[in-house]
Amino acid sequence: MALITCGSISATRAENVAEAAETQIKAAMLFKFLDYTEWPATAFAEPQSPYRIWLLDANEVGSELRAITRDRNIKGRAISVFKTRFVERIENPHIVFVGRDAEHHLPHLARLAEQQAFLIVTENSQGLVPGSIINLRLLEDRVGFDVSLSGARRNNLKLSARLLSVASTVEQETLP
Repeated sequence: MALITCGSISATRAENVAEAAETQIKAAMLFKFLDYTEWPATAFAEPQSPYRIWLLDANEVGSELRAITRDRNIKGRAISVFKTRFVERIENPHIVFVGRDAEHHLPHLARLAEQQAFLIVTENSQGLVPGSIINLRLLEDRVGFDVSLSGARRNNLKLSARLLSVASTVEQETLP
């Protein structure tokens, strides 16, 4: 009986370590996406305005992302990280990371993103979902990502060829 309990505890610990590593990797990827995305000049109030990453119902990634971005910048811009459970509170985003339980907000966010030029990142285990531009998911025990070029184009964003070259899948643009 004791052996079974110890085995269960070890399996639980291993699972917790894997989840923590996945969260750290997702936070690091969000940080790096800033460097591989080009926003229109209108996406920033001033030349020195910070990047603004919003986490919608994704608190576990938020703590890691704050630790990664503390005292760092990308292209001379500081990085601000915000957490919320309400779409209405999101202001002037550059990236919105949508937690698994908040995907029902994607249609509304997609409409906003077309007007405000921001990157929508999701974490759906099945891959890209409507409204998502980048989707993070586990692929053979590693975090990979899928990209929607048509979504990026709709939101007036340019994604680096370097980013696209390491994506698991790239949804190509459909021409009108």
